[in-house]
Amino acid sequence: MGLITGIIPDGRREGRLAILVDGQPAGIVSLDDIERLNLSVGATIDPAVLSEADADCALYDRTLRLLAARSRSAAEIRRRLRRDGAAAERIERVIKSLESRGLLDDAAHARSVTRSRVRGRGTSARRIEQELRRQGVAADVAAEAIGEVFADEAIDESAVALAVARKRAALLGDLPGPVRRRRLYGYLARRGYSPDIVRAAVEAVLK
Repeated sequence: MGLITGIIPDGRREGRLAILVDGQPAGIVSLDDIERLNLSVGATIDPAVLSEADADCALYDRTLRLLAARSRSAAEIRRRLRRDGAAAERIERVIKSLESRGLLDDAAHARSVTRSRVRGRGTSARRIEQELRRQGVAADVAAEAIGEVFADEAIDESAVALAVARKRAALLGDLPGPVRRRRLYGYLARRGYSPDIVRAAVEAVLK
């Protein structure tokens, strides 16, 4: 056991506290850890317990940086941290903590991806759902998020496909008619639009 001789703000990580044990830096923890472990100056602490809290806090902060870079699903975070060598139990503790704070939310992630793909790339609902499933989002969560975004923003998939077709057709203007039609059809089909929507968009653009 060691004696806690100081608890001071960490100069590099906002909201984190450095724990001094027997006068020496021994770990960085969160405010939650202070309360959970009853840490205070003059109290004794098992170095192993403090080491675990320090490692959890570091992984939590690292995961926050990943989420700040872009939205991610819980499964993506889990895969990334495992690939980087983090222990499975520690990963699950960090994920649970982030989810409890609303900082890691598959439904919110799915909505964000849907808005980005349909508005920025003209991607079909089918392709968005496939992408979300690859990211580890549950099928029902993905479907509900896509439906919610399409409804809330009054997105008409046929209109989106038509806009995509017009933009693509402008790049195919010098090609023979049959080639333009074939390439335009394939371009839309690869984006997951149904045959009926693809046919209607191609006919409207090449009419």
